[in-house]
Amino acid sequence: MKAEGRWVFLLIIIIGAAGIYSCGIFSRPLTIITDDPQVADYLEFIRGASEHQDFHIEFSSEADRSAAIGGSQADIIISSSIANQAFSPFIHSYPLRRWEQLTPARDSFVFADLYPGSYRPFIRDKRLGIVPLSFNLPIVYFNQEMAAARPDTHSIGSSDLLRLAEEYTRIRGENYSEMGFSSLRDIRFLDILIRQETSVRGRVPDSSTLEPALETIRSELEQLEQRPPAQLYFNSVFAYSADHADMEARRIHSALSSLHEHLQAGPSRIREFSYKWLYSDDGAEVIQPIMYSAVLDSSRNTRRAFRFLRKILSSEFQSAYFEFRVSRDDSPVGFLQGFSSSRLVNERVLSASQAGPELPVPPAEQIIFPAAPDYLWNRVRNEVYYPWLQDYLYTENVTAGDLEADIESFYKLNSRYR
Repeated sequence: MKAEGRWVFLLIIIIGAAGIYSCGIFSRPLTIITDDPQVADYLEFIRGASEHQDFHIEFSSEADRSAAIGGSQADIIISSSIANQAFSPFIHSYPLRRWEQLTPARDSFVFADLYPGSYRPFIRDKRLGIVPLSFNLPIVYFNQEMAAARPDTHSIGSSDLLRLAEEYTRIRGENYSEMGFSSLRDIRFLDILIRQETSVRGRVPDSSTLEPALETIRSELEQLEQRPPAQLYFNSVFAYSADHADMEARRIHSALSSLHEHLQAGPSRIREFSYKWLYSDDGAEVIQPIMYSAVLDSSRNTRRAFRFLRKILSSEFQSAYFEFRVSRDDSPVGFLQGFSSSRLVNERVLSASQAGPELPVPPAEQIIFPAAPDYLWNRVRNEVYYPWLQDYLYTENVTAGDLEADIESFYKLNSRYR
C-alpha cells in the first residue's frame, strides 16, 4: 500500500508539473519579431509598466516573410511592412457576415474574445494565426465636378477598376507613372483584382495555397510591366499628394484610396471630392489590412502568445501608452491609431455587412474637421468621426449636428491636450 501511495503521489506531482508547464509558468520567454519601431517602443513601455517581463524583442525587415514560410522561431510577429500584402488575399474581400461565423478547427484554440463584438482571428493550418491589427476600408473617390458627367462610375466593383484604368489610359493618350505606387507599385491593385488562387469564399485556405497565390501575383506583375500604366491611381501614402494634385488639376477624376487617407486631405479638399465604398464582385465589402500580428504555433507557447497579444491590445495599456507619449510631447500615431480604428470601427462595419454597394455618401459640406494637434486629431478621427460616419451611412437619425456635438464633447473631455 505504501508503494502504491508513493506512485499515486508521484503521479499527482507529474500531472501538476505538466499543468504548470502548459500554463507557461516555466516556459521560455516569448520571442516577438517586429519591423515597426513604434511597436517595439510600445512593448518596452509594457515591459516597464506591468508584470510582463518574459518576452524578447527582435527587429527584422523579413518579419512577414518569415511568417509566410513558417520558418521563424518567433512566437509573435507584428508587421506593418508593405510585404504583408502577401497575406491580404486570405483576409480582404471576405463577406463580413462570415467573419462572425468563422471558427477555427475544433482542435485549434478559439480566440473570439480577442476582439469582443468583432471578428475572430484567421487561423490557418493550426500553426499560423493572422490577427489584423488595423486596416483600411478602400473607397473609390471622385473629383465631383469631373465625375458629374460620368455618374455611371459612381458604383464600383473590384473588376470595374481594371476597365476604368484601361479607359483612362486610352482617354489620356499617354503612359502614366506607376499607378501611384512608386517602387511598391501594383501590389494593392493586384491584391484586389486577383481572385482565382486567393479566393476565400466559404473556406479557410491552408498555407499550401500561399505560394501559388504569390506566383500568380508575380506573373501578373510581369504582364503589367508590358502594359501602359493606367491613369487611374491606386493610392498609398507614397503617392498621396500626387493623387490629390492630379485630381485638383482635373487630370484624373477617380482614384482608389482609403477613407483614412482621404480624410488626411483636410476640409477644403474633401469638399471637392465624393466617394463610394469598394465592393468585390461577389458583394463582399473589401477590407485592406495594413498591419497584422501573426502568432506561430511554436512549441507550447501558442496559448501564451495569444494571451499576451490580447493583453497588449487592451484599452488599459493603450490609454496608458497614449498618456506616456503625450508626456514626452510625442505623437502616438501609427499602430496605436490602427488599434483604436479597428476596435471602434469594426463593430459598426460588421453590423452593416448586409448593405449593398449603393451606399449614401455624406454631403461633403456637412463634414467638419476642427484643427487639432496631430495626436489629438488622430483620436478625433478614430474615436469620433469614424463611428459617426458609420452611423450616418447606415441609420437615418444621425446628422452632421451630432458629429459637431460629439467632437465638442470629446474636446471637453480632453481639453488638457489642446
